[in-house]
Amino acid sequence: MSRDDTTRWPAPDAPGLLIGEAAELLGITVKAIRVYHARGLVPEMERDESGYRRYGPEELVALARINRLRAIGLTLREIAPLLGAADGGAALRERLAALDAQLGEEVAERERRRAMLGLLLAEGIDDPIGVTLADVWEERSISLLRAAVPGLTPEQELLERRFSRALAALLPAPSAADEAAALDALAPGLGDDAAFAGQHARFHALAAADPGDPEVAALAAEMRTTMREAMLAFGAAMPDGPAVGEEEMRRLQAGMAAAVAILPEAQRRVMELTLPALFGDGP
Repeated sequence: MSRDDTTRWPAPDAPGLLIGEAAELLGITVKAIRVYHARGLVPEMERDESGYRRYGPEELVALARINRLRAIGLTLREIAPLLGAADGGAALRERLAALDAQLGEEVAERERRRAMLGLLLAEGIDDPIGVTLADVWEERSISLLRAAVPGLTPEQELLERRFSRALAALLPAPSAADEAAALDALAPGLGDDAAFAGQHARFHALAAADPGDPEVAALAAEMRTTMREAMLAFGAAMPDGPAVGEEEMRRLQAGMAAAVAILPEAQRRVMELTLPALFGDGP
């Protein structure tokens, strides 16, 4: 056939696909297409001479676009105004960019959790503290820590999580929700974010240090000051908090000591020098 004999493809009078054929081609259901019609996303086709509604290339493209937008997480409620906007697709592009950023954050969070999971598996799953952790306390304390100390490595966060789990398992408290509220009340007393973050970085740098390292005592002195300021802020934020009796204080100190015991030597020594400030003892 010569070039002059070619015709347009598909032929202008070629019948489109029936709704069931269109649904099969696009990998969706006939019911879904009917919903798109009902929501005004795609106009309903006129019936042909045979009484059938047929879908041509333009309608198939429109259906495919909706299908793809749903596949990436947009709802029909979101899609309708985006496709109907007379802005050359600007609103749709803006929404897709926002969704891309959101998914990027979710991917980063999943990667962080996988890194943590790998470390936990390498550490061993027979950690008895893991059986009694209080999720609310752990997640809230880690959330506050991430906000105050950006850039925690998975190894550092693992240590923080183990310490939080130990506290949650051992400290006497009415409920995890009350513990989380207490954390929120303590947060303003942590002082300058940069200073607090610096102290944390120095604390983690001592992971493999000798407990006699001069940095241990120097850091502990700074952390005692931070601890006292935090406790003052806590008292101001929760003036009607429950009184702690002698027996509760004894259990509190025992729980803190047990939690500190999981730390490496130099870090444990820092906490041993710092924590007396929590109970009003020490220099």
